[in-house]
Amino acid sequence: MAERGIILARAVTFTVQLKEILEKEYGRLAAEKIAYNLGRAAGTKDSEFFMNKLGLTRGPAALSAGPVHFAYVGWAFVDIFPESKPTTDENYFLVYDHPYSFEAYSFINEGVKVNRPVCHMNAGYSSGWCQVAFGVELVAKEISCRAKGDEKCIFVMTHPSGINEYVIETKEKYGIE
Repeated sequence: MAERGIILARAVTFTVQLKEILEKEYGRLAAEKIAYNLGRAAGTKDSEFFMNKLGLTRGPAALSAGPVHFAYVGWAFVDIFPESKPTTDENYFLVYDHPYSFEAYSFINEGVKVNRPVCHMNAGYSSGWCQVAFGVELVAKEISCRAKGDEKCIFVMTHPSGINEYVIETKEKYGIE
């Protein structure tokens, strides 16, 4: 078989086990940042690849390819909420759910109890993909996570200058503590 640069691995290897190792070595916050940045790097490269391969221009067409690929390779499904406003400037705002997040599923399936969101790779992947797709600097934060007992894995994505404000507003809107 020709080398294709694709790996298949158990999800738990990249979630529970990797995060435990990273937390022990570097601490919880560093472990979360590493997981986010790993996901972000993958999302950035995948978005660049598919935009070039499919001849997509920046904007909604490039965004729409993301959830299809994301679900196909097993990261999660993506449900974008109606109040989202994806734009090619600093006003970009996205609220979305990742049903069937491989990260949340891994923690739930392994019986690992957590008191905070764990889908850092999902957040990073999405922000990397959308940053390339829209040509604007973006960050994403999970505000609700099935792994900690919430109903959904809900994320907020926007320009870094507005993330804290949008997180507070979205948590209030959906009654998330």
